[in-house]
Amino acid sequence: MLLFDLLKEEYEMKRQENLFSVVVFILISLVFFSIFFYTPKLVGFITGSSVTINTPPEFNNSRPLPNITFPEDTTVENAIDLNRSFFDPDGDTFIFKVFGNSSVIVTINATTKNVTLSAERNFNGIEQIYFVGDDGFLRNATSNNVTVNVTPVTDVFWAYSGTNFSLLNLSQLINFSIFNDFGKVNYTFNVVNFSANNSRGEDINLTKHVNISSNRIEVNSTHMPELNESAELTLNGLTFDDPRPLRNGEICPSDICTELSFGGGDFVFNVTSFTIYSSEETPGITAKVVGGGPGRRPPFVTTFVVEPEALKVRLRHGETVKQFFKIKNNMNKEIELTLDLTNIREFLIFQEGEDITKLIVEFTLSPGEEKLIQLTFFVTDDFEPDVYLKSLTLKAGEAEQEVPVIIEILSRDIVFDLTVEISEEYKEILLGESLLAKVTVFRLKEIEGANITVYFIVRDFSGKEIMRKSKTIFVESSVSFTEELFIPEIAPGKYILIAKTTFDGKTAVASDTFKVVERVTFALIFFFLLGILAVVIILTTILLRKAVSRRRLVRELERLHSLIAEAHEYARIGDRRDALRLYKIVKQRFDKLPSEGKRRIQREARGLAKEIGI
Repeated sequence: MLLFDLLKEEYEMKRQENLFSVVVFILISLVFFSIFFYTPKLVGFITGSSVTINTPPEFNNSRPLPNITFPEDTTVENAIDLNRSFFDPDGDTFIFKVFGNSSVIVTINATTKNVTLSAERNFNGIEQIYFVGDDGFLRNATSNNVTVNVTPVTDVFWAYSGTNFSLLNLSQLINFSIFNDFGKVNYTFNVVNFSANNSRGEDINLTKHVNISSNRIEVNSTHMPELNESAELTLNGLTFDDPRPLRNGEICPSDICTELSFGGGDFVFNVTSFTIYSSEETPGITAKVVGGGPGRRPPFVTTFVVEPEALKVRLRHGETVKQFFKIKNNMNKEIELTLDLTNIREFLIFQEGEDITKLIVEFTLSPGEEKLIQLTFFVTDDFEPDVYLKSLTLKAGEAEQEVPVIIEILSRDIVFDLTVEISEEYKEILLGESLLAKVTVFRLKEIEGANITVYFIVRDFSGKEIMRKSKTIFVESSVSFTEELFIPEIAPGKYILIAKTTFDGKTAVASDTFKVVERVTFALIFFFLLGILAVVIILTTILLRKAVSRRRLVRELERLHSLIAEAHEYARIGDRRDALRLYKIVKQRFDKLPSEGKRRIQREARGLAKEIGI
């Protein structure tokens, strides 16, 4: 019976070991199956074969999207059908995005792919937009440029001091006002006389010749000379802290504009005659910058916040352009800030009466206070048309931040201009990938079409040129195209793409920025997964073997304890021969035990030997 029990126990141990091997094999098989099933590109990497994942979509250039014209404050349903021009060979469903619009509102029906167009209230003007169709596999096609022309319709109302409209006298309009939600023109000081205009048979069309829109009041005094009188203007809904009036985009002289009040976003001031009036924030610091890369990337700063993080200015020779950036104290205590202009000292001109040697400006900000900085950019013909990279430095104690300044300088009186735009999908690319840029070249003067060469230049933010490429196209009025640029293996970081063209000695430039990040290859992913798999298998094997070994040890100790007890019983009844036989079995099995097991049963084994007399 004892021998049968021993054989049965050995069989049970072997069965457990076989079960453990089967479990490990199934685990390994499941892991490998998951890797190859959910990562088909790994199969191509391992076998060296080519695996076709997706065919890029296409845009049918023979069926370009149409230009659209509609009056302001209206909506055009189903203005464009994107399905008529976009095609995917794989039959994938397109995900469409629109680019280039700011005031034009574009709604794309997710089911029909029809485009509905509208615009912000009271907006009128022209915007160039284009569509990008993504097939869901990061492959896309780009449409032609679509010109959206929103024609002006000035929605204004008028009122006068009388209440009986049957007695309305066009030659004696007293306290005549023109207004809408954006502002008001009140002729408080004058009598408006429309009788002369009416006698000439001309249309008294306030809607046509008066434009009151967001931060803008325009009266066409050429067509409406009766309105070219002094008046009180109100601009509603301003978000400035301290506005000042502008006349034709420039600061309005005090002998023409007189500020009256500002509160609740409503700015009231008097004017002596009419043209175009608007307003701007009264700056805290004003400097003129002549000419033209940012240095190192600014560190993350919590002491103060700068918006925007970079300035981009586009101007022609002899042109003046204003730019603003805002600094906000992000602390709950007062901070002292220093604006360092030393990096652009050779391009800096102060306003009249200011100390030209003062290249460092210091000021204080209260907790949560914001300060608006105005920079006036101006370039002379001495600067070669190009993209110049500079920076301004701001410091507050240990906190320091550089504000990159990208300046695009063009020749004066250019014949052809251009734009370049990198879509959001390519704002961040992997090492060794190609870059897609949307380029539009358009004619500014009435000349015949010409062959235009566009140069593409990629630079890092220290100004070092990375690559250069050119393309010649024929331009009659305007041409849009997408250019693919292969970016060589370069260090990860931020870069700038410059598009440049020269015609008749006049140069135009445009730019956009993008970022290069490190590529995570499928080989690295594969070996990373293999490493994880190896660790899982090793840890699982160790844990399972420990569990099986511990269980075997416990059962062996229980068996030895039973044999020792049975040997003691034989010795007690005087059967030394059977007691000795069992002792030999205990001794053999005891010698095979690990040290931990021997320590547990050593005392019982010695007691048995002593009782038998060994």
